[in-house]
Formats: sequence, structure tokens, C-alpha cells
Amino acid sequence: MGALTKKRGRPQGMRAIQLDLQEQLYNHPDNHKVIETIYRAALDDNHKNQAAAQKLLMDRMLPISVCDKNADIREKITINICSVEIPDREEKVVN
Repeated sequence: MGALTKKRGRPQGMRAIQLDLQEQLYNHPDNHKVIETIYRAALDDNHKNQAAAQKLLMDRMLPISVCDKNADIREKITINICSVEIPDREEKVVN
């Protein structure tokens, strides 16, 4: 059974490849042009990829961890509901 089990996770060497690609992107001389193009697309109401550009920027500017329910940063709201006494309906209506 040990020989047949399949390894989980990234293939070996994948992290090194990702880091190399990331370094190439950071050091590329035209990387600022890509960022400017994404910003222009996000702000242009007539651009066909506006929603994708906005999502890309928001995912980087506001990570989901900030909005996570379990984050300690988030203020907690407490709602207390107190019951109100209901009067007895034993009063008789006089005609």
C-alpha cells in the first residue's frame, strides 16, 4: 500500500519555480506598465475586463483575511433582546 499511495501537495521543485517567476516579474523593466494598464482597465467603465481588473486589485489591496469572521481586528457586535411582559387577557369587555 505504501508504494501505491500518491503524494499530495505541490510537485517537487514547484516552489522554487514559483519564486523564480516572481523574482523575474519584480525585476522586469516594464512591470510598471502592466500595473498602470490594470488600473486604467479597472477605472474605465467601458472596458470589457473592468470587473476582472477591479477584482485583481481588490484581492491585493484588501486581502480576505481582513474580512475574516475569526480575525481579532474585527469589532464584535452584541445584541441583547429583553422580553416584554404581556398583560393577561382576562379583562372582560363590557358592552
